[in-house]
Amino acid sequence: GQSAGAHLVSLLTTDSSYLDAVGVPRSAIRGVISMSGAYDLMDLVTYPINPLALEEAVVLGYKGLFSMVFGGYDAAVIDPASPSTHLGADRPPFHVIHAWEDMPGFPQEAEDFWNRLAAAPHPLDSRLKLIESDIPQEVLSLDYGGHSEEIYAINTRDPWCLSVRTVVDFVNRVLPPSATPGLTAALDAGQLLLSWPLGPDHLFL
Repeated sequence: GQSAGAHLVSLLTTDSSYLDAVGVPRSAIRGVISMSGAYDLMDLVTYPINPLALEEAVVLGYKGLFSMVFGGYDAAVIDPASPSTHLGADRPPFHVIHAWEDMPGFPQEAEDFWNRLAAAPHPLDSRLKLIESDIPQEVLSLDYGGHSEEIYAINTRDPWCLSVRTVVDFVNRVLPPSATPGLTAALDAGQLLLSWPLGPDHLFL
């Protein structure tokens, strides 16, 4: 998942209540790939002493967003929606991808979430922090600002870009052929291809 999708897949796999509600064990989730996400929502709306050093106008923007999405921005509302508050020893492995700059607060959100993961590590955890020199010049020249440049940077069509390569590597680690016969993860003309024979006991997100 990326952006809001990164938040959602991270929440789904750290707060077991969502899977429990549909009778799916958390063990069915073999790994999480989270790109440019937000993980501790309270940090984005705290003011005046903001842990991410966000300015008032930025905090007000996040408060407005959370009011629309969650119906409010008090801790009682958004802490349960924060993946960081649900981390436990039984979580699946994470591959966290983020850029050196992003939406206000997002780079530090990713750093802080990674540090929380590292406090109770999974042997298959991994992270990719993209720096400016990792980004193709044609992406940088788009100069969209905000969140869009990072989306292009992570999803560039260059089949050998770092983000695509690390996704393939992560998938092959968490779902090795020996554990899941028939699964393959490969690159083809810039596309990440995942294929394996799905049966009724497989869950694909």
